[in-house]
Amino acid sequence: MKVGLALFMSFMWWNLAFSKSRMITMDEVRKHHTAQDCWMVIDGKVYDLTGVLSEHRPKCEEIDLTSYCGKDAAQVWHDKEKSSKPHKKKSHLLMSKELLGTILD
Repeated sequence: MKVGLALFMSFMWWNLAFSKSRMITMDEVRKHHTAQDCWMVIDGKVYDLTGVLSEHRPKCEEIDLTSYCGKDAAQVWHDKEKSSKPHKKKSHLLMSKELLGTILD
């Protein structure tokens, strides 16, 4: 259990340390609006979730994530976190790995 927490914390540290290294505009995010090229903004951070979509679709029928490609998806992320079935730790780790940068505008 402690190893998993340490791994999670190291990814979160990496996320915080390097997330400001690339500044990305919303205009750039909007260009990546398809399932084959999907960027989303969550809490001011830009993520490339193209690879995550194929894993997510079979498990989650109530939300079509492709409709959030090229957009700010913070609301749907936080709604899921507040639900009776919040994101698993694996989801948070996947997000850390897919971080591209911080939104500029």
